Amino acid sequence: MTSIVIKGGADFSANAVGFRAPVSSGLVGWLFIGGRSDDTSAQKIARSTKNMAFNDYTAVVVGSPTISTGYATLTAANYIQTDIPETASFTLLAVMRNPDTLANAAHNPAIINTAGPNTLAEGRGIYFVMDSGTSAPPGRLRTYVSYGTAGSGTTTTGIVSPTDLASQFEFVYATADDAAGAYTLGSRTEGVNGSGSFTAGARLLNAAGNPFRIGAAYSTSVAAGSVDLAFAAIYDRSLSPTEIGTVYEFVQAYLDAKYSLAI
Repeated sequence: MTSIVIKGGADFSANAVGFRAPVSSGLVGWLFIGGRSDDTSAQKIARSTKNMAFNDYTAVVVGSPTISTGYATLTAANYIQTDIPETASFTLLAVMRNPDTLANAAHNPAIINTAGPNTLAEGRGIYFVMDSGTSAPPGRLRTYVSYGTAGSGTTTTGIVSPTDLASQFEFVYATADDAAGAYTLGSRTEGVNGSGSFTAGARLLNAAGNPFRIGAAYSTSVAAGSVDLAFAAIYDRSLSPTEIGTVYEFVQAYLDAKYSLAI
């Protein structure tokens, strides 16, 4: 008979295997970002870059982000780089807070992105960022969805305006359904959302083949500011509102139990 002794209160999340997400279909990236109060620097990095999705995609820290208890502050020079490729349909989920000013592009938070300095016709990829807006104090979520054919690409822009992103962490999302030619974005925390359409079956991927970058954009012309992130997930399909709600409830319970972090 074999006995396994486990220390009470032990946390194996940085080395977890067999994690079962509340919505697993299409999941390619799932990261709880941040450390525990008693972590070493190496443990904080390992915990923040562990892809809990059951696949071979990896994530690494670039630069020296500030990794705090339960979240990390990421910037254009200090971020998490994945090797997860952009797909025609997608869902991006994040628990974020804005610590920056939104004064200009240098102070706009970049959440999850593939977009680089490509031309519109080539395919810019995905921006999921926060920026300022005259009708959206203290800021707004924005997503760019490229579509069309090479040589005649187009980008549609979605905007939604939560009210409290500067004062609290919120669960935010952006999706695109290539088959339906539809995109959505919003804050599940505040219950605000927006949607729009593009030509079905015409999503135009980033021409450079940039994989997803968390906490920074490849091009800083739109967003190069700081962002606080506690969670990020990437799916290669468009999740339904019900599925997004299921993930939200799971992550909400986890962050509350683990770090007393309310979303």
